Amino acid sequence: MVGCGRVLRIHVTDKCRGVAVVVNQLIQVRSEGVNESIMLLRAILSKQDEQNSLLKVLVQKQHEQTRNTSAWKNNHPALAQRCQRAAEKGQRLMDQMVENLVKAIEELDEVFDDYQTPFQVSELIDKYGYKFQQFSMMIHTLGQLGK
Repeated sequence: MVGCGRVLRIHVTDKCRGVAVVVNQLIQVRSEGVNESIMLLRAILSKQDEQNSLLKVLVQKQHEQTRNTSAWKNNHPALAQRCQRAAEKGQRLMDQMVENLVKAIEELDEVFDDYQTPFQVSELIDKYGYKFQQFSMMIHTLGQLGK
């Protein structure tokens, strides 16, 4: 043990126990640094409490969304099945879009020219970017409604 021979002990909830164990094992303080260390540890625990509160809110919202989706599926079982089939078909279309995008990028790499490349990248984004993003979101939504 270092310094005055005291180990700093922290009382924490079970959620933070793992962090507290590590902190207790790693921190052995001298008497002149105790106040600063305590302040720092309290700040860490305070931020962890804030983070836990935010995580609780996030989990509650996810549970609420899951309940709403489940209720929708129960009220529209035939449509939910159609959503699942549409998502599967949409995924196959998405695979083809990815294949086309990869080919276009490979072709761009083969014709690498400092002057042409920025223009060609802009064309790629215009041709694939927004459609890819929107289509991906639609497939994801259909998949969630159909599961």
